[in-house]
Amino acid sequence: MVRHMLAAALFLMAGCATGENPVEAGYFPQTVDETADVDAVLVRAAERDELALIIIGANWCHDSIALMESLESPEAAAVLADKYEMGLVNTGLFARGYETAARFGLPVYTHTPTLLIIDPETEQLVNWDDHYIFRDAYKMEAAEVAAYLTENADPSSWIEQPVTGREEIDQWAEENAARIRAGYDHLASFGDLHAEGAKAAWPPLRDLRYGFGEDYAAALVMLSEGAAPGELPAYDPLPWE
Repeated sequence: MVRHMLAAALFLMAGCATGENPVEAGYFPQTVDETADVDAVLVRAAERDELALIIIGANWCHDSIALMESLESPEAAAVLADKYEMGLVNTGLFARGYETAARFGLPVYTHTPTLLIIDPETEQLVNWDDHYIFRDAYKMEAAEVAAYLTENADPSSWIEQPVTGREEIDQWAEENAARIRAGYDHLASFGDLHAEGAKAAWPPLRDLRYGFGEDYAAALVMLSEGAAPGELPAYDPLPWE
């Protein structure tokens, strides 16, 4: 695994909403062409009979940094070297990452970091049911990250994502994904996540992201188990909507 030295000061704030320069030096190199970068990881993974590990994150995000630090731990690095080819997508100030999320079946990335485990032969997202858990990576021990990678490297642990019967879920997801992306654009308009307006905007957007990320996966899991997902939740309007 290529290691990138952290060269910028890190600031903490619940839900990963801090930072000054969205392309500052750090673990995540500046992403220019998402498609080409992800294609290259998939090719390497296929050639080496490994899984692709794509991380959508940012250098201003303390959870993204915490995840990368955990991946450098001996226990996680050993699994990574043996089972995975890793690629990083730098969101900048919410400018990128959407293309990669959509490519692997997600309506939007709900968190930084978002960790995607991909079967390079089929381009199927393996961990679709709980890909969002690294939103609080700063709370996770390196051993937890290593265990997660180990478990998901075993195809017998994979849950097949439902293909049919999900029209209502997909429409609901599309509507809320559009709201989240508009929220990202709203935050980015301040140019600095330390700005008062951005800090005020973050909590309601965080709540929508957290709720939707969990509820979307839960609805698909229920469908995959042959159960109706029930009434899909509605979320409070965001202040700028």
